[in-house]
Amino acid sequence: MMIKVFFERCNKELVNAIYSCLVKDSNKQVMLLEDKSNNVDICIYSDIMISNMNLKGKFNVLLLFEPESVFPWQYRKSVLARFDLVIPMSPWRAERLGLKEWAYYPVEFRQVRKKEEIRTREVVLLNAAKFSANGKSNYGLRGKYQSVCTNLDLIMI
Repeated sequence: MMIKVFFERCNKELVNAIYSCLVKDSNKQVMLLEDKSNNVDICIYSDIMISNMNLKGKFNVLLLFEPESVFPWQYRKSVLARFDLVIPMSPWRAERLGLKEWAYYPVEFRQVRKKEEIRTREVVLLNAAKFSANGKSNYGLRGKYQSVCTNLDLIMI
């Protein structure tokens, strides 16, 4: 017997990690499907888009990478109940959902060395385009800082 697996919106490293574990720990053959069909045994979703609620797997897994502030619809009880397994990607998210199991995403950063003498700006602001509707966040402060520094030609975004 063969297990057919499909990954929705998952990056290559995550697919390889989960697929290799399935192959190693299963006494059945595991086939990685390229296209989602109605004949999928396990379907693993990395976050879920509201337009993609037609779940195809016999066993559907939701990996919650993004917080509720980014994808609020996927945290609705009615959405979570549609999945056979929900894996929050942090202990804090699991605690908020009342789940005991969680996982950290295995992240590796490639180190890129740059020659410091070629830098033309004094400050680098990451994620400068982020914003929040919450008045208590620091995103507004970030925007003001960005405006002042950009006008002074100090910042690279």
